[in-house]
Amino acid sequence: MTELSGAPEGARILALPAFAPGPTPPGEGADLVLHLAEAIHSSLDLEAVLQSVTDAATGLAGAEFGAFFYNAVDGNGDMYHLVVLSGADREAFASMPAPRITPLFHPTFSGTETVRIEDLATYAGDADLPPGHLPLRSYLATPVIGRDGVVIGALLFGHAMPGAFTATSEERVKAVAAAAAIAVENARLFEREQASRERAEWLVFATSWLNSVTSALATATTAHEALLAVRNCTLVHGTPGLIGVGFADRSRTVGLHSPHPTDLDPTATWSSRGPDLSRFAALTRSGPVAYPTRAALEAAHPDLAAALPTVKALAALPMTGESRRHGALVSCWGVEREFGAESLRVIQSAADQVATSLQRIEHRRGEQAARDQLRRRLVELTEVSRLFQRSLLPQHLAEPDGLDVAVRYEPAADDAEVGGDWYDLVAAPDGSVTLVVGDVEGHSYSAATVMGEVSSALRAYLAEGHPVDTALTLVNPTVELAGVLVTCCLVNIDPATGAVEIARAGHAHPVVRDAVGTRELEVAGGPPLGLPGSVWPVTTLSARPGDRLVLFTDGLVERRGIDLDDRMALLVGQVADCDGDAASCATAVLERMGRVGDDVALVVADLLRD
Repeated sequence: MTELSGAPEGARILALPAFAPGPTPPGEGADLVLHLAEAIHSSLDLEAVLQSVTDAATGLAGAEFGAFFYNAVDGNGDMYHLVVLSGADREAFASMPAPRITPLFHPTFSGTETVRIEDLATYAGDADLPPGHLPLRSYLATPVIGRDGVVIGALLFGHAMPGAFTATSEERVKAVAAAAAIAVENARLFEREQASRERAEWLVFATSWLNSVTSALATATTAHEALLAVRNCTLVHGTPGLIGVGFADRSRTVGLHSPHPTDLDPTATWSSRGPDLSRFAALTRSGPVAYPTRAALEAAHPDLAAALPTVKALAALPMTGESRRHGALVSCWGVEREFGAESLRVIQSAADQVATSLQRIEHRRGEQAARDQLRRRLVELTEVSRLFQRSLLPQHLAEPDGLDVAVRYEPAADDAEVGGDWYDLVAAPDGSVTLVVGDVEGHSYSAATVMGEVSSALRAYLAEGHPVDTALTLVNPTVELAGVLVTCCLVNIDPATGAVEIARAGHAHPVVRDAVGTRELEVAGGPPLGLPGSVWPVTTLSARPGDRLVLFTDGLVERRGIDLDDRMALLVGQVADCDGDAASCATAVLERMGRVGDDVALVVADLLRD
């Protein structure tokens, strides 16, 4: 045996023996042998090869007719599946029942031996030929056995005259049977390889389609876009025309005007007026449902079939995903088709992806709705917080002679919570004025409440004429009871004399612009309010007309990721550049320092010239 060039791997080629002379007319035996060898090695069409083998064997055996049967037995013991017939019309056997595996046929179909009977009329056994059989006296049959020892079938030959078959005939048909076995095995191998190739090509196609579906669904942001994306993949790859999804409470469809994939309009939009597909949500709970023909669809769903006049086949696949909501992906075809397990698995994969995509879209939509609601709520809370914050700031400020004072308050840019920053301007009985800025730790209504209490207490003590350090000492117990820390800076100015007293409780240094220049004014200070037993030193200095003093809370200069010295330098530079009045300077400072993540209190005071 040698390998057959161009045939499937494992195919075999048979070298036929030289046949001894027999009943075949001179010259025809060699021609039959050549024809047999050519038929076996030139084609992998099983039926064509077996026909050639049977024709050649019938001639070589000198038979009037011959046949090849597959070795198959049904539940009644009947032999069946006649493959090819030679020397007689198939109609001659058409009306006969399938032959039974009788003692005559058993040795052949069991692979035990070749049977040659010179005259069935004198045969000792029971031939049990079916009624209507062709006239048969001489009988020759040999098994066709594969290389694995399994009986593939049998070659059977007959003649109306007794003694038609000789030992030479028997040897010839045995050789032909071996050739037939090779032909069958080669053809079967080819069919398996072809089936494997076709399945591989189908899997490549299905994988490509599913990858396209996955990619398309990844960018879908609405249910409309999800189904349209899958439908567009259908157009590109020639797969079934996706038309919609159905849930228990609703259904959506696309491209219903022409469900055949080659006719779908890529620009078509959702149609909620199409047929109701929600029925399939219940029908697919136990698995896919498919209608391979128009008649099957009409019988099961006449109303749906009427609404889809061009649909010839329909499949609905369960679509659940991670949610408990069950739905179905419904696909339509413009031609009738069978739904094999492989194709249903591919469509099911698409259905699973659609379910996941729709669930993701629903989650995203819910999250977006929640974010929108939260954003509206934050806006409302911010407005309320700002109103509350401003209500705690002093509504009326002193307007002292000899001073130009501007105050500003800026709430945090992105915070709905109220802050604890405040400013104040308090006139004393002796004609002096105290500038105040302070900051209660934290951002909450509680912090704002403490700020209101502390600012009111300080205002009262300063209005009574207490010095700045005394005022801090008097208010400290109030802060201690609140259990928080408060920073503040108090600057008392006598506009008439220019005398200045400064007390600082853990707060930022003020910025001053005077004849020396613009700088951060280093003054002594004590701890924040809220610590028992604390004292606060007082720094005294003298101011001249034209000097400017800037007080602020830390929200003006502190920025995450930016050095505080750089921010202070920016503030000092801006104060130095401001040539206008106190109000224009305050506005310019806030613009230059930018929007903040913390609230800001700012006081700008100029000692006026006479």
